Amino acid sequence: MSKKKLLLLCALVACSLLFAQTSKIKKETKPEIYSAKIFSNTDGSYGYDILKESKILIHQENIPGQAGLKGFQKKDDAKKVAVLVIKKLSQGKMPPTVSHEELQQLKIIY
Repeated sequence: MSKKKLLLLCALVACSLLFAQTSKIKKETKPEIYSAKIFSNTDGSYGYDILKESKILIHQENIPGQAGLKGFQKKDDAKKVAVLVIKKLSQGKMPPTVSHEELQQLKIIY
């Protein structure tokens, strides 16, 4: 076997072993479990909590990404944004910021 072929074979074996080890690590990693809880503010507006395995990770009383301290007018609006935030957290986006454009896409009234 030529030196080039032997070197190529060794590189392929090394890559295979590295891939197998990486796959094993990913399988052993426990996925993070997020959930949302919608609540009423004292002024009648709504907010949400994002929980990670039953512990509060985010407590959001007002509409994120907006000036002021206004909560959501509708319970469903708070839920839509909470679902978006959970999606971002699940994708590893930290912090899971919410933009003005995203609020518009979700048709959030504020």
